Amino acid sequence: MNRLILIGNGFDLAHGLKTSFNDFIDYYVSEFLNLYNDYEDNKLSENIFIKKGLISYDFIKSVQIAIQNLRNLFAHLQQNTDEIKTFDELFDKEFHDRLDNNLSFIDNIKHPTDQINDHYPSDENKKAEDNVAKILELIKSSKSSNNVLSDLYYISSSVYNYYTLNQIDNKPCLKQCDESLLFTKNKLFEKIFYNYNFNKNWGGIEHEFYQTLLDVEEFYREEKILDKIDKLNKEFENIIDCFIYYMTSVVSKQETKILSKIAKHLMQPVNDDELSTQFRDRIGQQPIVIKEHMFLSFNYTNTIEKYIAQSSVNVEEKHVQIHGRLEDSASKIIFGYGDELDSSYKELEDKNDNRYLKYLKSLHYLDTDNYQKLLDFLEQNKYQVYIWGHSCATSDRVLLQTIFEHENCVSIKPFYYQDEKGNDNFEDLYKNISRHFTDKNKLRDLVVNKKYCEPLT
Repeated sequence: MNRLILIGNGFDLAHGLKTSFNDFIDYYVSEFLNLYNDYEDNKLSENIFIKKGLISYDFIKSVQIAIQNLRNLFAHLQQNTDEIKTFDELFDKEFHDRLDNNLSFIDNIKHPTDQINDHYPSDENKKAEDNVAKILELIKSSKSSNNVLSDLYYISSSVYNYYTLNQIDNKPCLKQCDESLLFTKNKLFEKIFYNYNFNKNWGGIEHEFYQTLLDVEEFYREEKILDKIDKLNKEFENIIDCFIYYMTSVVSKQETKILSKIAKHLMQPVNDDELSTQFRDRIGQQPIVIKEHMFLSFNYTNTIEKYIAQSSVNVEEKHVQIHGRLEDSASKIIFGYGDELDSSYKELEDKNDNRYLKYLKSLHYLDTDNYQKLLDFLEQNKYQVYIWGHSCATSDRVLLQTIFEHENCVSIKPFYYQDEKGNDNFEDLYKNISRHFTDKNKLRDLVVNKKYCEPLT
């Protein structure tokens, strides 16, 4: 039999690459501030942000310091997640004692002297400081059932918006800033950014695009009817351009090394307990020999190639990057939605307008022979699936269902993520896998019991 190894973004993250959506957003927050410093065009000014010369250098530096101090705050919170669950707990009586050093950003933001003196009359100085107090009150009164870290990240950008935008009409409300983002010319990016949280992955971004596509007429209310879908597609294209720019200018320059534990996974035999009941009964006591590995990568990086080059296993090995490579032109990169089974998808087909299908992944699988290589692999022999760092989100549903429900699939073994405290994502991963099955009995027969699974690293 063969083994199909699905490579997702978690695989790159395990190797220290800055490929998470958090890394991408963090980079662009920093680049946005730099944009105002150097006044040179880059991918941001071209695709995402409007460059304005309204902000003083000292003010920008104060915001940069604030964000750095927020990062320090995040680090503290991440190490003490058991202590802090909600905003009520975050702003308890011990808050200032516990985090006073990391909250110096309040002083930095409160006194952007050059900004105030240059752009506001002297009688506005007190008003600016009062606004900071209002911001703090808004923060303290916020309620959050989600990750407190994502809310704090939102606050860092909102403080910036408040000063650059809200000073004009003096509306003391962070949320109102969202609807008048003068520095953002990409409305889709704005929506993604302000719906951002620390748990969001790339599949979540593709899902965000898909949901916007279904509601495009309402989303672009100010646009002419015939222009709405073109605008959405163009804005998504610009985000993809920025993503490729980030990957090629930042991620591709990072070095990786082989992790011994992952290398050992490749040498594991197939145990009887990992096989479907039907297949196990058929083979009886016959030894199982793996004849071929196919590494089906959903990433644009080539991290897995080091393992292939130094592999000591005596099997044929193939590498297919189903969504393209960073070395490819932007037109060959596949990024979009891939859930044709969603109940709303037929609405898009029924519009009889191909613009709504521009970023349907399955249509672009025909641009190369990668998909055919996968189909040939699935047909030639029984196979076991390894899942390495793939979330199995519905953004790849059509492809994953083809793999999981194929008659030759006899085992699905997830390698889950486990943090330093022993918490893992096996249950979430299993739930995600379940969404790709129409036959739930087959699901339970194929997915390997957690007892016989292990963390990727």
